[in-house]
Amino acid sequence: MNRSLPFLFALTAAAAAPAGDWPEFRGPDAQGHAPADETGLPVEWSETKNVAWAVDTPPGWSSPVVVGDRVYLTAAAEPEDGAATLSALCLSTEDGSVVWETELFRKSTEERMHSKNSRASPTPIFARLADGSAEDGALFVHFGPNATARLKADDGAVVWKRDDIDYPPVHGGGPSPALVQNVEGGPILFLPCDGGEDPFVIALDALTGETKWRKDRPNVGATKTFSFATPLVVQVPSDGGDSDGPADQQILSPATNMIVAYDPADGEELWAVPYEGFSVTPRPVVGHGKVYLSTGFMRPTVLAIDLAEALAAGPPDDDGPVDAAEDAVAWDVSRGGPNTPSPLLIGDLLYFVSDKGVASCVDAQTGEVVWTERLGGNFSASPIYADGRIYWLDEDGRCTVSAPGEEYRELAVNELPGRTLASPAVSGGAIYLRTDETLFKLAKP
Repeated sequence: MNRSLPFLFALTAAAAAPAGDWPEFRGPDAQGHAPADETGLPVEWSETKNVAWAVDTPPGWSSPVVVGDRVYLTAAAEPEDGAATLSALCLSTEDGSVVWETELFRKSTEERMHSKNSRASPTPIFARLADGSAEDGALFVHFGPNATARLKADDGAVVWKRDDIDYPPVHGGGPSPALVQNVEGGPILFLPCDGGEDPFVIALDALTGETKWRKDRPNVGATKTFSFATPLVVQVPSDGGDSDGPADQQILSPATNMIVAYDPADGEELWAVPYEGFSVTPRPVVGHGKVYLSTGFMRPTVLAIDLAEALAAGPPDDDGPVDAAEDAVAWDVSRGGPNTPSPLLIGDLLYFVSDKGVASCVDAQTGEVVWTERLGGNFSASPIYADGRIYWLDEDGRCTVSAPGEEYRELAVNELPGRTLASPAVSGGAIYLRTDETLFKLAKP
């Protein structure tokens, strides 16, 4: 067990992937941490320094996924006929050359899109399924409503496609899916579908693409039901306490005005904790028996939810979380919370950056603010922790590198041309950074 996340730890599609891979949004632990043996990363770079290669890529804000000698992306090219072609791409880590590209869906460009979104924002998932049905790797891609598929990672061949999971998006699609292995009945792909009305979640059979179960979100009476948060799969002690005994899997899925925990086997709602917020985007992180998240618009607040208290309160009723669930909030910080970037937990300290560029460090146990620092710029990408450093990437290609700890210590500020909303990936001693036009591999010579 990772002792920086005692008694509560993330499970990811990376479970069967080799160390050093970055198989999904926010990496092998789904929480922004590179493996401890991922060393030798560059601290400084520019267009002419520590760039192994840079290649043009089609539009999309999905983050890079890196496994072995391959990089996987999704993209949305927009031709002149008013329809976007949604594709998956595989590039070589050696030189950025295209290994394969598979066109999957075509969608009308009439759909309203937020300026910080794209038609290819959800990040794919690479997995070697536990039943051995995809020895060369399965790649799951998602583009929002009516556009989800599984491909063979080695050659891009389509295994299955779904173009019938419909809901009314607001500002386009956003959340990345979550893959849950070791589920009775086989692995599932979990998708939150929090649109403009009648939000729901759905679990697909990862092997066939067929629907395993579907659940409406609890009705919390919200006038704005849309959200974009990527769910997190965790394994927790069966009794909810701080023990090393038997553990159960849960899917933590933030939504408008609440976070809900689901049983991956059948979609049973295990618990739900209320808050005020819609258009929720950050992926939560876990540790110390707590779940840390930010609540979204209108005023983002960072919360620490005590898992044992949440489990004790029990599942929501028809009107949403039960009253006792409010007691599960251990602490909250109402200043400097992010609308978009996900938080980062390192040991006993929780780090986050507001969309307006104010970074904060708080005590993960108490919520006491340790320091704040104005980084400048606007932020959408989630920070990552790699090689003993924190990498904070703003929207204009500017990446601040700092040391973790109880005092803010800046190590470098680096700039590359282009807009940067996708979160970086780390693999094989390199950082992969996607701009609006280019994918960079940053590595020491």
